[in-house]
Amino acid sequence: MEGLAGKLAALIGDTEKLYGNIQDTILERIEDEEEEEIEEEEDELDEPDMAFSYYPILQPAISRIHSYRLTSQIILEKSLWNFDELPQTMEPPAIATFDQLLLRRAIVDLVDCVNMDMLNVIIVPVHFSTLNVNSYRSAYVDICSTIPKSMRDLISFEITQSGVQNWHSQLINAISAVKRFGRMVCLEMDVSSPQFTDLKAIGVDCVGFTWKSGSMSLDAARNKFITFGKRATQEGLRTYMLGTSTTALYDAAAAANIDYIGGEAIAEGVKQPQGSFAFTVDKKMADVS
Repeated sequence: MEGLAGKLAALIGDTEKLYGNIQDTILERIEDEEEEEIEEEEDELDEPDMAFSYYPILQPAISRIHSYRLTSQIILEKSLWNFDELPQTMEPPAIATFDQLLLRRAIVDLVDCVNMDMLNVIIVPVHFSTLNVNSYRSAYVDICSTIPKSMRDLISFEITQSGVQNWHSQLINAISAVKRFGRMVCLEMDVSSPQFTDLKAIGVDCVGFTWKSGSMSLDAARNKFITFGKRATQEGLRTYMLGTSTTALYDAAAAANIDYIGGEAIAEGVKQPQGSFAFTVDKKMADVS
């Protein structure tokens, strides 16, 4: 028995050593893999990159998608930025460069759409700061001039982040710069304090906003949409709403006669425009793409 007990004890000891060695080896390998993953993630963020996507825009009055708003995510200096939410500290020259890149991509995709007989409209956002400085505006207009004349009815411009302090002399330069190159000029506004007087006269076709007030009640939001829509209609302007995240918000916007609505309640972003087609919010993009 003693001999057997000794052998058993030796076996246990050897097994403990074996598992100890295995454990140490596994832990070291896991630690190495984690370090490699961190290095890979850092390497990925080291490389500048832009990922483009289009958000389908629904026109409730005719239950149809025929427009797509372009946006992008940007990796630069180990940071990931959304084109629509660039840091306030970013300098105007960098913003102007991003605007130019977005426009170039839109033109390429527009030509591809026409070649595939997809007559949808592409909406290109551009920051007001890009159109407010002569040199940036001139560079942007140079790119606009490459849009084939036969296709200019298939592209629209959305001027973002203009600020209410810019009425109206500064806006005229920005609007007139892109007006002749597209179907429509849209102006991003503050939904809480819309000021529409004389916008139609200086070339604005459509006014709208991106909904971000997640803490506001649905009733309060509905009242804001109704006021916004009524004031715009009185001035002869069409309206749009982006950031529509729920069907309840969509229903509120549609009931307020907002002309164009986009957001996750309609569809997620797609890599390329997918043409014009009948659509209702109870459908999925996968059903029609």
